[in-house]
Amino acid sequence: MATLIKERRIGTSNWQLLDVEDGRLPELPAGDLIVPLVIWRQQRDHLIARAGGLGVRLEPADDPASIAHDLDRF
Repeated sequence: MATLIKERRIGTSNWQLLDVEDGRLPELPAGDLIVPLVIWRQQRDHLIARAGGLGVRLEPADDPASIAHDLDRF
C-alpha cells in the first residue's frame, strides 16, 4: 500500500509498483499493479489475463506510442 497526496490530503492507495530486480522479473502479486514498460512487453498476455487494475510506468526515454494500441487495458 502506498501513501499519496490527493486533493491536499494524505491518503493511501492499493496500487503496487512492481520493479525489475537484478534483471529478473519478480512474481506478480494479486491486486492493482503498475509495471515498468519492460515487464509489460515481456508479460503482456499474462498481465491482461490477471484480475486487478493495471498500469504501465514509462521512463523518460520510453515512447508512449509503443503502448497506444493497449490504452483501453490500463
